[in-house]
Amino acid sequence: MPRSPRDDTKWGGPAETSTAGTPASEAVRNSASFAFDPETVLLLGQVYESAWRELEAARSVRPSKRARTKASATLTRHLMAAAHVGERDPEKLKLLALQAMGLKVLSCAGAADAAMPSSDHAATGSG
Repeated sequence: MPRSPRDDTKWGGPAETSTAGTPASEAVRNSASFAFDPETVLLLGQVYESAWRELEAARSVRPSKRARTKASATLTRHLMAAAHVGERDPEKLKLLALQAMGLKVLSCAGAADAAMPSSDHAATGSG
């Protein structure tokens, strides 16, 4: 059963952190109906792995299994939403998803080294 983006308040804050009112934020709400070609599915998998490593590295406290599961689902929805509205550049997909998760990322080119927890949405590690 799809959950509201606002249900995912652990490990990155609400799903609409920086995208409220955008086509991507609307797409997050409708993510259950997404369909992608095989190349896009492969791309999304690769970008997910890279973004997940950044999320893990940006956290000083290891979140609970429940919080990690919620964060994984939220990251997946944000990646799918960005792809749904046409984004296919791997760095931009990752940047959009990480920003929506509440990370401050300085640039696409430096995303791997620049991700840091947002002070507004830092994880508590509980849950």
